[in-house]
Amino acid sequence: MKNYTWVLRHLLLLLILLITACGSDVEMDQNLDDPRNVSGQNDGNSDDDDSSDDDSSDDDSSDDDSSDDDSGDDDSSDDDSGDDDSGDDDSGDDDSGDDDSGNDNSSDDDGDGVLNETDQCPETPSGETVNEQGCSTSQTDTDGDGIYDDTDQCENTPSGEAADESGCSDSQKDSDADGISDTEDQCPDTPSGETVNEQGCSASQTDTDGDGIYDDADQCENTPSGEAVDESGCSDSQKDSDGDGVNDAEDQCADTPAGSEVNPQGCVEEARTYVPDDGFEQSLIDMGYDDVPDDYVLTENIASLEGLTLRGNRTSFGNGNEYGIKSLTGIEDFLSLKQLSLDGIWLDDLDLINQQNLEHLSLHEIKVANGYKISGLNKLKTLIINCQLPDEIAGNPLLTGIKGDEFTFAASTTHSLLIADNALLEEIIFFTSNLQNIQLRNNTQLKVFSAHTGYINSLTFENTPRIIILRAGFNGGFTQIDLSGLPLLEELYLDTGALETLDVSNNPALSKTDLRDNPHLYCIRVNPDQLSAIPPDWNKDIQAEYKLECN
Repeated sequence: MKNYTWVLRHLLLLLILLITACGSDVEMDQNLDDPRNVSGQNDGNSDDDDSSDDDSSDDDSSDDDSSDDDSGDDDSSDDDSGDDDSGDDDSGDDDSGDDDSGNDNSSDDDGDGVLNETDQCPETPSGETVNEQGCSTSQTDTDGDGIYDDTDQCENTPSGEAADESGCSDSQKDSDADGISDTEDQCPDTPSGETVNEQGCSASQTDTDGDGIYDDADQCENTPSGEAVDESGCSDSQKDSDGDGVNDAEDQCADTPAGSEVNPQGCVEEARTYVPDDGFEQSLIDMGYDDVPDDYVLTENIASLEGLTLRGNRTSFGNGNEYGIKSLTGIEDFLSLKQLSLDGIWLDDLDLINQQNLEHLSLHEIKVANGYKISGLNKLKTLIINCQLPDEIAGNPLLTGIKGDEFTFAASTTHSLLIADNALLEEIIFFTSNLQNIQLRNNTQLKVFSAHTGYINSLTFENTPRIIILRAGFNGGFTQIDLSGLPLLEELYLDTGALETLDVSNNPALSKTDLRDNPHLYCIRVNPDQLSAIPPDWNKDIQAEYKLECN
């Protein structure tokens, strides 16, 4: 390569010399020889060459003129100008041969197309493209990082930052190709394709809660500091191995059966029924269903119980009852009860809706401050009420009889009683009551209704077509009664004392009556068949008359 460069440089120098010679006033052969030798040759030829000189002396032609004339060769030998001057003068070609400065400034030694005088990068390798200063990329370090541009893979390296052999500083490299430069990347060697955070760390490189398990495998975030974890990154406080709702750190009973209810310690406890009334709980303790008065009784002790009797002190009604029971809260868990008897108890409330297995209910000398209902008991068959009557007895599909044996303590203040929708109810017997109004509705199998004594102001029947015996006895308060919906009525006893009018014309089967002790009853309406044959067992006061029409 060096020989080639040397030849090229000398060829270019010769070219420049030829161009310079063509532009001067001296001929090419004079420039190539010593001026003095050229001058001597011309003089010699003039003296020695017979042909030339003889011709010039003998001939009158141009040669003689040239010898006589001051011009021509003689002039060139005698005159200081011309060739003699070029031979004596240091300028021209001789100067170009002797002076190196002129030719170097107009040369391009490295052949890069930029003259030496402006070429800031001499010896540019052949064939490389250069800039205006004659420098190629192999000679230039634009960003000053110490790596020439032709091998610098990272342009504009920030000043002062160390670069590697490729010209890249850490701020210009992303070795793991995660989108975060090496200077900011806190997690080198991120696996390919994983998403990283601003610090260049992926989930497989991060342990957010510091539990020693990387986030991509950590199934329990935010593990409390200092707690040991398993291979899934979960501490005992974050696990509930038996699924009972109590974490393993607090669970004192591992492997709780699925679906079991547990206490705060994660242990299955025997179900307990809340019995807040001290009198009620004491009764259960006395009967052996509980042990200590703590407002709770084991549910299993009562859940299968089929019969229960709660008694108060019959002689102390004025001061409450023996046990002071005012609430039967907890009775709802006596789910197997078939027979319930409450005797001599004063309550605030009474709700038996949960006793769906109850068949026989007996209420003796009880009083309920807020009233109560006997409704919706699907298996209830018999009801005995010797106390304050309920507000409603309804929707008991198997109920066949309602009886009130006697009413021996404080008079009931019960106002109205609805007895309805008891599909199998056949008999209602009240010996004593202070009911104001009684409504009988949709008791389609009812055959006997009897209220022996008590003040009844209103007694109505709706869809009770099978009644055969009706008794509304002593001290009744109603003045009239509609019997038209009782076509099967056979016996009628109305010794109310207040009755003023009565129509039995729609009761063709009526065979027995006792209408005595109604001093204001003057007319009893009958149909023609009845009037023609008044049954012998019809009884009335003397002032009352049977008529087809009563005014």
